[in-house]
Amino acid sequence: MPWFKAHHKGHEKTEHTLNNFFETVMSQRIDSVTGRDLEQIRTAWLQSGNKPSTVNRKMGSISGVFSRAVEWGYIETTPLAKLKQMKVDSKGLVRYLSPDETLRLHTALDARQDEARKDRDSANAWRIERKKSPLKSLQSETFTDHLKPMVLITLNTGLRRGELFDLEWQNVNFTTKILTVVGDKTKTLETRHIKMNKTTFDTLTLWQNQTKNEVGYVFPAKNNERLEDVKSAWKNLLIRAKIVGFRWHDMRHDFASRLVMKGAPLVAVRELLGHTDFKMTLRYAHLAPDATAAAIDLI
Repeated sequence: MPWFKAHHKGHEKTEHTLNNFFETVMSQRIDSVTGRDLEQIRTAWLQSGNKPSTVNRKMGSISGVFSRAVEWGYIETTPLAKLKQMKVDSKGLVRYLSPDETLRLHTALDARQDEARKDRDSANAWRIERKKSPLKSLQSETFTDHLKPMVLITLNTGLRRGELFDLEWQNVNFTTKILTVVGDKTKTLETRHIKMNKTTFDTLTLWQNQTKNEVGYVFPAKNNERLEDVKSAWKNLLIRAKIVGFRWHDMRHDFASRLVMKGAPLVAVRELLGHTDFKMTLRYAHLAPDATAAAIDLI
């Protein structure tokens, strides 16, 4: 783990997986663990309802341990050598918003803000009655909190949630209209640059004018530290919008899907999303307008 923490991001998740899903082998010497031991663990996961993709991901956590052990001479071969990954649908189901769902999401965002303004006015009336200092009115604020601008930016840039949480003002260039995702803050450790469309540019401009911040995180927590969670606000927003089966990460799929459906080349989509494996981008290929129809017409 000291080596892994020094060389890889996301070590917390890997450590959690190792500590919680490999109890049956953790007490063994590393040279006594067999492929059969790991197969039994994998089978138990499947029987408990884990999907093949989840099983592969969990097993990948310990795969690195055995690879390092071989590299450093503790064992000659990895017990995973003959344990093939489970087959999964590499394209999978891409969840994106229908036009009606998109409208409902934006309507819910606005309704949420209207409700927050009314609640603040009501609270201030109560405070004034009791001769207490009123809180700042939200009536003149473009955004009542961080949720609406975060959603708008994600839908229009395809940023991963962690990348959005890590975004700092120094990486937002209003002159060139370029948003930079710094390499050491990304899943792939590669820097990428995203051209801001009008919605992204306007949203960030209004948000900066409102927050009066030009340094630090674009969306900080209350103590100006890194924001860690929006689960509750996001869940309630989806309930209000009557949208089911749509995760925060699916906004990234929605961004890519809309690009492809409007004719954007897959290579461009790959660059914008920061995919290192083109197979990830190919999940959206079927959405290209008349792509398969044009191919069929050739014969």
